[in-house]
Amino acid sequence: MEFKGTKGKWKIKDIKSTLETEINSSEYRIAKVKHYKGKNFNDPIEKEAKANALLISKAPELLEMISELLKELEFHGYRHSTTIYNAQNLIKEATEF
Repeated sequence: MEFKGTKGKWKIKDIKSTLETEINSSEYRIAKVKHYKGKNFNDPIEKEAKANALLISKAPELLEMISELLKELEFHGYRHSTTIYNAQNLIKEATEF
């Protein structure tokens, strides 16, 4: 279960003129989060868009932390937990195409 995405810290940057938030690595843009509300695409939802961008920006670190926690739990004998099984499957979904 290896993260195949862009390594390193991802950062968020608000683009006020376009109602977008970018997620960038140190080298290039990874994604843009658009600030749209319902059917009226001119109404920004600042908090929701920023929350989405923040979560996306932390994805590599979250994935790494969950993987480390699973290793520790397995080391201490928690191999047959439904939560561990579900976390392992979620990591597979997030890392395999």
